[in-house]
Amino acid sequence: MGAQSAELRESWQRGPNENTNCLLRQYFSTRTDFLRYSRVHLKKAAHHLNERPHKALEFETRRSGVTAVLRRPVEIANNSVK
Repeated sequence: MGAQSAELRESWQRGPNENTNCLLRQYFSTRTDFLRYSRVHLKKAAHHLNERPHKALEFETRRSGVTAVLRRPVEIANNSVK
């Protein structure tokens, strides 16, 4: 089985990547030199992106979704080996 890659200039083949790029454009222009920004500014932008609500998660943040999953009680299967 070979690896697949998106063709150049075919953004529809790179959905998640294009979505992330679009979100980043809210904070930085296309040819941004990130060395010009402080670590605090970059962390703040990352925090805003990571803490935004998602429709697929019923408008919860990823952190709240992961926290809810981690707080679920663990069910141990009763698999007796003979």
